Amino acid sequence: METRTPSPSDLAQIAEGAPERHDDDRQKKLWFDYVKTLNERHLQAAQRSGVTNYLLFAVLAGLVFRYIPRLPSFLQTPAHLRAAVIFLVLQIDLLAFAGVTLSVISLYCVQGIEYRAFPEHRRRVTQMMLGLLIFLMAGLATAHIVILWGINPTSQWIRRGLILFGTYWLLNTGLYVGKEAIKIQKSLKHKVPIPRFSALLHDPNNLPISLATTVFSALMALVATACLILYVRTFSNDWVQSWKAGSVAMAACLLLFYILNRAALAIGENSFLELERDIVLQNLEPEEIRTRFVNQLIGPDAAQWLDDVLAEFTASNEVRKKNHESSRKQLQEIRQIDVADLTPSRCTS
Repeated sequence: METRTPSPSDLAQIAEGAPERHDDDRQKKLWFDYVKTLNERHLQAAQRSGVTNYLLFAVLAGLVFRYIPRLPSFLQTPAHLRAAVIFLVLQIDLLAFAGVTLSVISLYCVQGIEYRAFPEHRRRVTQMMLGLLIFLMAGLATAHIVILWGINPTSQWIRRGLILFGTYWLLNTGLYVGKEAIKIQKSLKHKVPIPRFSALLHDPNNLPISLATTVFSALMALVATACLILYVRTFSNDWVQSWKAGSVAMAACLLLFYILNRAALAIGENSFLELERDIVLQNLEPEEIRTRFVNQLIGPDAAQWLDDVLAEFTASNEVRKKNHESSRKQLQEIRQIDVADLTPSRCTS
């Protein structure tokens, strides 16, 4: 068999093109294996936990069918209903501040979280969850006010605790509403969507602020615990039914909120599956895979997001300059036109 001597173009293709194609194929395989591994981990985590939305709905339905038939007889005793409302509100206060305390401690131990802009689907979900959070805080503030004015607990310390918690939830509601109103106003003014980041209100790595937040939340949790104990001591007997009713209501609300959160996170898992499918079916290039992975799945970091915004602004500004220059040239051409040349000449007799 005759052996052909490679031409210079063949050597150039071997030296440049083939390694590049081989490198692209290798990167594509790495990306595919990585996305596939993430999908398998998500599936394995769901299987190991054994907790599905159907199971959670079954538990929620079990609570409803067990305690709803008892509700009419419970409502016939206004004293039990008032006590259940107070137990419910104080337990929510205790759970909320204990959760904040544990969250700040855990975030400080893991050295905070990665500051990234949420991808589009997470940004919309975050806006919905933020609206739900504002609604819940406003509801808690209203519940504390109703208890103080309508039920009026006998213990002076319980009333002070309710005033403290009600003021806290009211101020937080006003703070969040004010911040969101400013963001919406700026978003409408600049015609850009509101950016959402994974950053917290403070840097968890800042020891003084983290320590102050932990101490404040822990003290508030202790105050809620003390209010619960003092309120139980106001009963001579028969407080268990009211406490159980408040606890069941709180458990049902937490369960429903957890189901909504799982459903929101499932949207991101579907995006991973779509990317794995498109890598195979659409034969995506490594750069396109990386762009979709960052922008649609995990979100760009703060520096990259700012670079993208500046690049988009620069491109828009360049288009605006070109349109302005084109309009200026056309205006100059119009000014150079002699009106006399456009007027038809009159024939003299």
